[in-house]
Amino acid sequence: MANVIKYSTTNPSQSSLRKGNLAVGIGDGNYGPTSTTGFVNGMDIPNGGYVVYLLHNNSPAAWVAYNDTDLIEVARTLGNSGTTVASAKEYLAGRSDTWILNNTPPNIVTDYLRLNLNAGDLSSYPTTGNTFYDLSGDGNDGTLTNGPTFNTNGYLDFDGVNDWCNIPNTNLVPGSVTSLTVGGLWKRNGDGSSYETILHQSSNTSIGNSAYWFGWTNDNIVCCTIGARNGVGWAAGKTNIPATVGKWFYTIASWNGSTVSVWVNGILKVTYNLSTYTNPGTVTRLGASGNASGYLANGSIANIHINPNKAFTESEMLTNYYQAPIVTDGLVFAVDAGNLVSYENGDTTTNSLVGSSTGTLTNGVGFDSANGGGWGFDGVDDYIELTSNSDGLVDNGSYTLSAWLRPNGSSWGSNAVPLYNTYNNGTGNFGIWHHFGHDNILRWRHRGSSYTTGDLSGIGLVADTWQLTTITWDGTTLRLYKNGVETNSTTAPSNFNRSTGSPRIGRIATRNSGTMYHWNGDITSHQVYNRALTAEEVTQNYNAQVSRFQ
Repeated sequence: MANVIKYSTTNPSQSSLRKGNLAVGIGDGNYGPTSTTGFVNGMDIPNGGYVVYLLHNNSPAAWVAYNDTDLIEVARTLGNSGTTVASAKEYLAGRSDTWILNNTPPNIVTDYLRLNLNAGDLSSYPTTGNTFYDLSGDGNDGTLTNGPTFNTNGYLDFDGVNDWCNIPNTNLVPGSVTSLTVGGLWKRNGDGSSYETILHQSSNTSIGNSAYWFGWTNDNIVCCTIGARNGVGWAAGKTNIPATVGKWFYTIASWNGSTVSVWVNGILKVTYNLSTYTNPGTVTRLGASGNASGYLANGSIANIHINPNKAFTESEMLTNYYQAPIVTDGLVFAVDAGNLVSYENGDTTTNSLVGSSTGTLTNGVGFDSANGGGWGFDGVDDYIELTSNSDGLVDNGSYTLSAWLRPNGSSWGSNAVPLYNTYNNGTGNFGIWHHFGHDNILRWRHRGSSYTTGDLSGIGLVADTWQLTTITWDGTTLRLYKNGVETNSTTAPSNFNRSTGSPRIGRIATRNSGTMYHWNGDITSHQVYNRALTAEEVTQNYNAQVSRFQ
C-alpha cells in the first residue's frame, strides 16, 4: 500500500513523520482512513516521479508527478514562479502545508522525536538551498552556512574549513530531561580539525562542556557522548572503532536516566553512568562546535535525530539501523542497497550490516534508487561475490534466507540465487539454490550427501514486481514463503552438504563446466539467519518493509 497521510495533528501517530499539519505514515500500520485516526489513503510514488501532499481547507489533496516536468507544473500551480526542477523542489519543501516524496520514508522510531533531518528526503532537503527542514513536526529547521554541498546519494558534504549547520534550541531539548537519545548517519572524508564534530551542543567551542557530541577524536576514533558537561567528560563515549575514511557509521547514544549506551553500526560498544543531565539552552550545530569556530568536520551527514525524554531499547536502536523493525535474533548476514552503511551508489563493494562479510559487485551490477535502492542484474554476466568467510553463513544447522526480488519482464534467467554456496560440477555439492525453470516457478534445493535432495517448488513470481521470498530449515523441514505466507514445505535431509568457497548473489557460485546461470532482475534487502524463523517472524519481516516496495 502507499504511505498514508494525516491532515491534523490533533491525534498524532507514533508511526508517522510530521511537518506542519501534515503527517505521513511509515511502515505498514493500519492507519485508516477513519475519522478516529484522521488518516486517509496516500498515493503510490512512481519510479522516477513524485507524490506531493497538500493540506487545503483542512482537507488533504495529492498530486502524482510522473517526472520533473510534471513537478514543475505542480509547483507553479501552487504559486511558484520558477521554471526549474530545483526551484520546484525548494518551493514545495519550504511550504509548511506541503510534503514532497520521491521515495518511501524509512521506517524509524518516531516516539518523542523532536529533530529529524534527512538529506535523502526532499521535504527535509530539496537538493538546494540553505534550509535543512526538520521532519519531526516541531519546526527545528537547520540553517546551512558557507555552503555544505549536496550529494545525490542523499547526504550533505562538509568541507572541514568553514561550513556547518545551525539549529536553534528554542524547541529542541528541554533544559532538563529524564532521558535522551541522539543519533545519526555519517562518514569521515579526511582530516579537518584535531577533533571533528558531526553533532555538538555547548555554550562554547569545548567538546568537554558539551551536552551531547559525536564525531571522531584526534586519533580518529568514533566517539558519541551525552552529558560531558555533567562531569563524565567528552571521552566517556569513546569507542574502539576507527573512523575509517569513506566508511559510513550509524551512531546512537541513549541515556535512560542512569546509564548511557553507545551503539555503532548496530553493536553496543560503550556504557557509562550518568546520573543527571542538563541542557545549556544553546544552539546545536552539525559539522562544527557550539560557537562554530572549531572542530569542523571534513565529512558527510545523511541524517540526524534527537528524541528527548526517550531512551531507545535495543530493539528500537536496531529498527533505526536497519531502517525497519525486522527480526534481528540470529541474524548473521544482511545487505541492503538502500542503506548507506551497506552500500553507496557508485561503490563496487557492499558491506554486511552485521558481521564482517563483504561483497564485490562484479561485471557492472547496476543500481536503481527507486524503492529505497536496489541492485540490478542483467542476466548475462554480473553478480556479487561474497568474501570467502561468508561460506559458513549457512552451515549444517538450521537457517533462514530471505531476499526481496523483482524479476525483469519475462526473461528471468533459468536460475537465480540470492545466496548460493559453491557448486562443483561432477560432485553435485549444491548449497542453497533459487531455481527458475522454464515454468517460472521458484524452487529451492537443499542437498545432502549421495545426491539426496529436498526440493521445494510452487511459488509463481510476478514479473516487474517486488516480492519477498523466504526459506527456512529447522533441521528437518524446509518451508518456502512468499510475501510472508507459507506456500510449500517438505522434509529435507539432515546431513546437509554445504560446499565451501565464496557464495554469490545473482549467479551460481562455482562450476567446473557448463552454463553459469545468472539472475535477470533486481535484488535488495537480503538476510541470512542461523536459525529457522517462525511463521510469525517471517510475516513480521514482510510487514516491516512492504511499504518500501509498493
